[in-house]
Amino acid sequence: MHPSTVPNGPYSECVDVHYLNLACCGVEAGSEQARATAEALRAVPGPNVVVVAGTVTQAAADMVTAEIDRVAQPRLVVAYGVCTIAGGPYWDSYCVVPGIPADVVVPGCPPRPEALSAAVLEVLR
Repeated sequence: MHPSTVPNGPYSECVDVHYLNLACCGVEAGSEQARATAEALRAVPGPNVVVVAGTVTQAAADMVTAEIDRVAQPRLVVAYGVCTIAGGPYWDSYCVVPGIPADVVVPGCPPRPEALSAAVLEVLR
């Protein structure tokens, strides 16, 4: 779905995408294609979007929570990649958070950048 085909919905503001690139998924989330998608979404009415990409460790968990909380409501939290969703291959490590609360999950290791835009647009429909 192209951003121009998303209905207006209840939002008066346009989508603003914020990235927390923590590990290897951050490379995909920060790619030129993903950035172009974020720019296209700026024309779509919708909530703020926080993309958390990569393994969240116990040491970084408070920082991740604080960064998410800094983004104004309404907001969607996107867990981008299997490490963010469920800890990935590190799921049984004492120092890895086994997933974060998220409104949208984008599975993969790493997911493709277009999967990010597809997931966000699907939620906005």
